[in-house]
Amino acid sequence: MASTLGGLSGSLLGGYLASTFGWRWAFAPSLSILLLVLLLRRSLPNLTIRCTQLIDWVGGLLSFLGLGSIFVGMSLAGEFGWWEPKRMFSIAGLVIPPFSLSIVPVLVAVGMITLGFFSFWQRRQANRCAASLLRVGLLRKRGFVLGVLTAMLHTMIVTGVQFNLYQFVPVALSLNPFKTALTIIPYNVTMVIVLVAIVKYLVLGNRIPPKYIVCSGICLLAAGIGILYSSLHPRVTSLELMPGLLVMGVGSGLFLSYIILADSLTQLRRCMRNQNVLEFTIRFRIWAVR
Repeated sequence: MASTLGGLSGSLLGGYLASTFGWRWAFAPSLSILLLVLLLRRSLPNLTIRCTQLIDWVGGLLSFLGLGSIFVGMSLAGEFGWWEPKRMFSIAGLVIPPFSLSIVPVLVAVGMITLGFFSFWQRRQANRCAASLLRVGLLRKRGFVLGVLTAMLHTMIVTGVQFNLYQFVPVALSLNPFKTALTIIPYNVTMVIVLVAIVKYLVLGNRIPPKYIVCSGICLLAAGIGILYSSLHPRVTSLELMPGLLVMGVGSGLFLSYIILADSLTQLRRCMRNQNVLEFTIRFRIWAVR
């Protein structure tokens, strides 16, 4: 819920600042929130939580280097080329790599190898019952893997659609950043309304199994994308985009509401089994706020 409301308010506020004062001012709210958190931190309760589990520094370093290498390589693809080098990459006069190949596949390969070492390290730590960042056993659970893949696919599709809309709408409708955000905002508003209605009242969960609600959300999301695609043309208007965005919002709301609920209830059951009253209280309050 917090991330959804953040995306809703952030797009409007960022668009307004970019249209009125310039795009650099769109980063000002983040600094303001940071200062506000620092000012209010003294009002937080001073809880002492004893942690008996050590931190997996080696696993953290390996995951950071592996993912960082892959992401940096992909971000440099436009400048240096995916395979054939558009220009040479050098550090202090040293050309990397020293043969006719772009730096991008080298960084991606290094990242994949590093993640392989990370996976080996996590299995080693799990076998020794030591600290680890990833519970390797979770990957053997079909429900967990399918849930993660489904959530990842939803995020990837929605982010891709919104990214392309923010590129297409300003050109097609000749709008500034703030009016562009207003044009696309029906998706976010509808998703927030559906999320609040379902998580707050849980009306559908008493009548329909959650898995059917999640599947219905995915189908509605796909239908919304199809409606949105069919409405695109060089002279499209904001009203023509709205039906597809509304259907997408309902679909994402149905999907996310029960994904969030299932994750929260799973964590709550785990805390209760472990009889960790403090952790249970904290997680229950977080779930209630959501």
